[in-house]
Amino acid sequence: MMSSALVERRRATVIHSHEAEVHPGWIVPMSAVWLMLPLALAGGAEALHFPGQVGLYYQEFPKALKNTSTGMMAVLIALGFYLSTAFLGVIRHATTWLPDDLNHSRLEKVYWLIAVLVTINFGYYLVCAKFYKYQNTNSTEKDSVGEVSAI
Repeated sequence: MMSSALVERRRATVIHSHEAEVHPGWIVPMSAVWLMLPLALAGGAEALHFPGQVGLYYQEFPKALKNTSTGMMAVLIALGFYLSTAFLGVIRHATTWLPDDLNHSRLEKVYWLIAVLVTINFGYYLVCAKFYKYQNTNSTEKDSVGEVSAI
């Protein structure tokens, strides 16, 4: 989010230097390559996050819910999409940061706000991770008939 905010700040600077704030729909003369860093960082973060989260769910859910654990990712992604839409609706209602004309927007402020929220969420994650007790720490587990089998 910080890299997205910096790229958006650069885009706003280009708009201001061309005095294009008064021209709705004016296209900024910037290369799309500017988006590579923010998108690569977001893609890398997701590539590292998803397998770990699925692995944790699969390891920590009870045996009867192991298949359900992999479906949790889709549910959480859908919930995230709904919450992000609601979040942007609140921002549009409470601030003037996101008008209809992107050249008048303060999109970098939205990115900085999200960066702050992500930092707070990461701190919360670290606290939860510190106090989390793994449920399946043994290399064996009892199955439904009482026999011990290897995982």
